Amino acid sequence: MMKIYYLHENNVNIGPFSIEELKERKITSFTPIWCEGFDSWKTAGEIEELKPIVTELPSPTEQLTNIPKNTFLGFNKKGVLVVMVVFLILLITLTLMNYQSQKIIDIEKTNKEIQKENYIKEIEKQKQKIEEQTKVLTEKEQREKERFNSGRRKADEDTYREILSAISNSYSGLEEAKKDLEKAKGYRLFRSAKKKEQQINEAEYEIEIWQRKIELLKLEKREIEIRLNQ
Repeated sequence: MMKIYYLHENNVNIGPFSIEELKERKITSFTPIWCEGFDSWKTAGEIEELKPIVTELPSPTEQLTNIPKNTFLGFNKKGVLVVMVVFLILLITLTLMNYQSQKIIDIEKTNKEIQKENYIKEIEKQKQKIEEQTKVLTEKEQREKERFNSGRRKADEDTYREILSAISNSYSGLEEAKKDLEKAKGYRLFRSAKKKEQQINEAEYEIEIWQRKIELLKLEKREIEIRLNQ
């Protein structure tokens, strides 16, 4: 009676197979096999009648000898070279991108410092302008005093009317500056945070100028009132 055999592959029992069929499957000496009459599974190398058809695996030395010469650590040398070249290109690209990014950051930092310096200069320039205006008003006040002392009361009266008009206009200017400040604080499309901050500072500075001017006009007004009431 012809024996039939079963194989155990990939955690699954398959079969039955004849010896000829096992030969076609090219089993090795380590292939698990079971046949009727076996107490347990055996390897093909343990079964006498299967030894002639067993395909022997090459020894480790033979496996190393049969490694293709164009491989490196089991990988194709050309493939390894391509991977290394791609990696080198990526490394160079990342290095250049990082350098360019740092260069842009440095340029932006320098530009911000220049803008800050220019803004401070502009503020100082405006303050100097206020001081000059204050000086002009002080000199004007002095001239008014001299004019009063010389008996030119009419000039004082004219000046008084001019001051009243200037105070009225200054209050109007102050109200406009306050409105500009509210607009600057509000939301506006396509406006950067830096631009918003600059507009707020300019509006606040304009308010300060009008308030200072009103105070000076009021002082001058009181002086003329005193002289006119004497």
